[in-house]
Parts: sequence; C-alpha cells; structure tokens
Amino acid sequence: MNINFINPLFLFGLPLVSIPVIIHLLTKKKARRLPFSEIKFIQLASIKVVRRHKLKELFLLLIRMLIVLIFILFFARPIFYALPIFGQGAQEATSIIFILDNSYSMGYREYEDSYFATAKKILKDLVTKLDKKDKAAFLLMNSKVENPVSYLTIDKQILLGEIEKCNLSSHSTDIYKALTKAYAILSDSIASNKQIVIIGDLALHGYRNITELGVSEDLIKEFDKNVKFIFIDIAKKNPLNTSVSNVVIDEGVINQPVKISATVENHSNKKLKNLPVSIYINEVNKKQNLKRVAQSFVSINKNASGNKEFFYNFTKTGIYSGTVNIKPDKLSIDDKFYFKVPVEEKINVLLVDGAPGVSFYNNETYYIKLALNPISHTGSIGSRIATIKELETEDLEDFSVIILCNVKSLKTRVVNKLYQFSGNGGGVIFFCGDNIDSKAYNSQLNRFIPGKLIGIKPEKNSIAPIKVTDTESVHTVLRPFVGPKGGKLEKANFYKYVALKPDLKSSVLLKFSNGDPYLIEQKIQTKNGGRILFFTSSCDKDWNNLPAKPVYVALVQQAVRYVSKRPDISKEKKIFVGSKIRREFSSTKLPDSVKIINPEEKSVVVKPVQDKDIYKIDFEQLDIPGIYEIIYNYKNKTQKEYLSVNLDIASGESNLTKIDHKKLKKLFSQSPVVIVDDLDNLDEEFLSLLKGKELSKSLLLFLVSLLMLEGYVANRRRKS
Repeated sequence: MNINFINPLFLFGLPLVSIPVIIHLLTKKKARRLPFSEIKFIQLASIKVVRRHKLKELFLLLIRMLIVLIFILFFARPIFYALPIFGQGAQEATSIIFILDNSYSMGYREYEDSYFATAKKILKDLVTKLDKKDKAAFLLMNSKVENPVSYLTIDKQILLGEIEKCNLSSHSTDIYKALTKAYAILSDSIASNKQIVIIGDLALHGYRNITELGVSEDLIKEFDKNVKFIFIDIAKKNPLNTSVSNVVIDEGVINQPVKISATVENHSNKKLKNLPVSIYINEVNKKQNLKRVAQSFVSINKNASGNKEFFYNFTKTGIYSGTVNIKPDKLSIDDKFYFKVPVEEKINVLLVDGAPGVSFYNNETYYIKLALNPISHTGSIGSRIATIKELETEDLEDFSVIILCNVKSLKTRVVNKLYQFSGNGGGVIFFCGDNIDSKAYNSQLNRFIPGKLIGIKPEKNSIAPIKVTDTESVHTVLRPFVGPKGGKLEKANFYKYVALKPDLKSSVLLKFSNGDPYLIEQKIQTKNGGRILFFTSSCDKDWNNLPAKPVYVALVQQAVRYVSKRPDISKEKKIFVGSKIRREFSSTKLPDSVKIINPEEKSVVVKPVQDKDIYKIDFEQLDIPGIYEIIYNYKNKTQKEYLSVNLDIASGESNLTKIDHKKLKKLFSQSPVVIVDDLDNLDEEFLSLLKGKELSKSLLLFLVSLLMLEGYVANRRRKS
C-alpha cells in the first residue's frame, strides 16, 4: 500500500503546520497578580479549571494544525495505491497486459451469459477506462498460443476490435504460456508501472503448470518481480459439472453386437442419480443425421466416474460415426464424445492342420484356434480347421487368411492355388514343426518362403532354451509388444526351430538370441500382392511354451490382422483438440494435395512436403471437437480417412473447482497481487488499483469538518 502526490511541490509547505503553534505561544497571556485577603479555597478550585482550560487550548491547537496540514495536502493532491508503485510518478503512463481466459470451461453459463461473454464485456469496459498515454496488449489464455495484440499500443480501437473478434475455444487453460508471453512483452517496456490483468474463472486446473514454488525466474526467463498482478474472478462459486471423458469401442464386425463403453465423470461434491446417457450413430456421410439408437441411466458418486455399456448391431459394412451424449448442463461442450467405427466383415481364417491328433486337444491347431477366438464364438476373427487333403478342394475365396500348421509339403496344384490366393491379396502364415520337409519347401514353396530352409535346430534335444531378443521393431505385428506396457515375448522359452537363411527381399521381424530368425515377412510381388509371415517354430507347445503365455493371443491375432490388411486397431490413438496429426507418403504414392474438412464443413488444402526420404503433411488445426475427414487422390482413386477429435477431459478443464485465493497469492508470492471478485464495483476498484485513488474529495470534506469543529470549539472557549 502506497501514497503518491500529483503536485508534490506543495509538500514544501508542510512547515506551515507550525504556524498555529507559534501563534499560540506568541499570544499566550501572562497571569496578573491581584492582592486578596484569603485565597486558599480559590487556589484549590482554580487547579481544576486551569487544567480543563489547557486541554481545550491544546485540542484547539491540534485542530488548527490539522487544518493547515489538510489544506496543504489538498493542493498536493495525494493518490492512494493498493499495490506498491516502486517510486514511479503518479502521472506516469502504465504498461498493461490484458489476459482473457478463453478455454472451454469459460463456456459455463451461470446466468443468461456465459463466463466468457461476461469476461469480454468487462474487458472492453476496462480498455475504455485507460488513459490516452497508457499502453496495453491483449492475449488469450489457453493451451494453444494465441496473441491477438502481442505488442503494447495506445490505440484502444485496435484492442477493442480484437477483443470483439475473439471467441471461446475448445482448448484447455495454460496460464504458463500466457505469462511467458506477457513477461516477454513487458520486458521491452521502459515504464516503471507494469501490470498484468488476468480475467477468468480462476479454476484450479488452469494453474497446473505453476508449482508451489510460484512464478519465478526458474520458470519464466523474463520474470520481473516488479510486475503487478490483478486477477478478476468472474466465477461466483464452485459450479457443478459432468462430462463424457472417454468412449471405448470393440472392433466393428457386421451382424455382431459391438460393445460401446462410455465413461462419465462427476466433477462436483454432489452425487448424481439417474443421469441419462444416450448413443447416436449413423454413417459418416450422413453425420448430420445422427439417430439415437440407445439410452440408459448412470448414477455417480461425488468427484467420481461411472461407466455405462451399450451394444449395437451393425447390419452393413462401412464407416460409422457417433456420439455418446449426457443430459446437457451449464457447460454443454463436454457433454458429448465423438467416435467412429469401421464396420467390416469377419476375418475368416482357414487353419490347415499338418499333424492331426487322436483328439482335438492333440491337434496341431488347438492352441492357435483358441488364440484366434479365446472368449466365445463371437469375435472379429472366425476360423475353420481343414486337413491337407481338404485344402485341395477348399474354395479359398471364402477366406482372408490361410494358416499352415506343421504342414509337411503340398502338391503342385495346391501350391498354385495358394499362390493365386496370395496374389489376389490373401494372407498366408506358416508355422513349423516336426513334419516340415525342408527340401520340399525349398523346391515347391520357394515363391512363398522368405529364404532357404536349412533344417531343424538343435539337431538333438537340448535342455537349455533360447529366447527371442528384445522387441524394438515398430512393425504392425509387433506393436502390442513395444514399450513398457507391452507384452513380453522375451519370457517365452524355445527349444526347437527350423533354421532359415533369409533372402534379400524378406524382412526379419524377430530373432532368437543366437541371431537366427524366428519371424520373417515376405510380400507377393503382384498388383494386389498378399503378405506372407513365416514362424520358424511351432504353433503348439511341442517346440516352445509360447502358447501358454498371454502374449500368444496378441501375437496370433495381430499377425492375422496384418496379413488380412485390416486396419490396425492397436495403432488407433485418442485424438484431442490441440493435437497434431501427421501423414507420410512414399514418392511412389505421393498425392498432389490433401484436403482436410473439419466438423463445420470448412476445408483446408495441405500440400505434402519432403522430409529426407519421405513426404509428409502436418496438420495442427484440430481446434474443435467432431469428425474430421481427410481426402487425397492417388492414381485417380480417391482415398478417405475419418478422425474423431474430442476435448481433452484429462487436462482437468471440465473440473471447475476454483483455486483458493490465498493459494493463488502464494503462487505469485514474489509479485504484488490483488484479486477482485466484486463485479458490481469493478470499474472503480480497477481504476483504483491501476491508477490509484485520488483523495482530494475526501480531504476537502475532512477540511470542512475540521473548520466547523474549530469554529465551535473556539466559540465555546470565548464564552467560557
């Protein structure tokens, strides 16, 4: 708290306060001596009278001194500041940065207007109150860097125009980015009075990037402890809010119930009962006509989440879009979650058993059939078992993938049949075993196998197992095993395998610890050529214990998906507002341009740029939630891709719990901070904080009161 003066030269008149004292001393009367016979009782009475008279004289003297002092201060025009002013002159111009929170939580409607609409009105009114010599800039506060006026200007019309044009975003709050930019702008200002004014809901989530250490030079390079902060809190209380935070969808298979699991969060201290949850679905080319296909209710404890499962049967193949909706509340933007579902035919797999057992459990295909569908007969992969003889008469057009399990050899007619199948895009997977005839494979199946088979290793039974080396490949088949959360193929023990020398056209995906290949890929070199995977060990537990490991299911299913050329569901990641998407193209499949259409039907054309040996597009304008469409042409054939983009609920933006004002001041402990939450008297309080409050009127009223009091006291003294 400080006081400064507009006319400080008048303070040189402060010595005049001594004038009443001087006059009092100069006009002080001397006592007269009068003879009197007996004064004993008179002396006793006069002691009390004299004391009372002296007190009145001193009180009158004090009043007159105050009158002179107030008179001098009135002409000096003092100004009261609620914040330290660090010695600047009272008439010095101010450099001020206005920061407006336009994150999606500001869409909350407390009354008729949203927080954001209210904040815009307040900001425009504050800008109009600035002096002509004041300079200001205007920034927006969200996770996307937006600086409408990133320089200090005295032109109010520029500021007001940009404020009017700004809109509520779908991004989360990030005060750190806004402060970094604000400090950088103020670092170029020579003004000693620097202010940062932040207008928002002061929700706790917005300050997650500032630790308990507070704002300091450790966090912000341009930090200046002399910069003053004014926080304008437009949220009156901790609002209640609910949101749809996630949707998980099983693989879409035609004529089969697809599970849709929705997670709903309750961001309040009040339990929710029977909140309506609805599912809307339609094909993406009819996304404006979404239809409600299911509805249910969910009850959620305070500050907790709840799950609701739905099942929907798709009757046609295609790509569908949909939303999970809850009953709209005062913050409606997070009451909807977008998703897409590619619906395809079931992957039909033919398992060729090269060594049938006396029972089903002894068959070569027992474990692999369980791995393809471990839960029930429903699933995205269907399988049927056939013998080598049945393979000769089987119509392969009914299948997408053929898995040969420990098949000794094949007739030339069957080999040609398989080659035609793979040449048309079909996938073939080989598993080895004791029946494998290496010579027959090298001569008959040389168009399939990715190298030359040498023979079984080790030739004699060995007690010490070998293992697969660490999985580092980003190949589609191995993606479930990459990273700390991936399955560990390295835990499986292998005792036998068929040694294979890869050719130059093949790719080794997995190796044993001794360097021999375990999984090799080869592609059929035709127009629609299929994919071939060759496992050098068995698919049952004869040669290894991999089928007893949980990773076996993921490995088999991922391999089948890959060779069937189905979309890689393990590659699908949640895309949030503010994310960046990248698409890469080879020089042989390079489109001229890529068109991206957002949910509002606005399109942007992006041209691929070269980056070393690839061509790529980077797109960062994912600014609103919804379904985005990516279109590009290659060899006169249109390719389309759809993306579901949602709010980043995990950022905490939907939790509107306010930060405690004391904690907020602690975060900015190295700087002067004032928090204003009285919006009714905002104009007066803001100007008082920014420019100080002139005390001349108050001093004038006080001066008049003192003059009246002085007249009254002086008159009483004369009468007495």
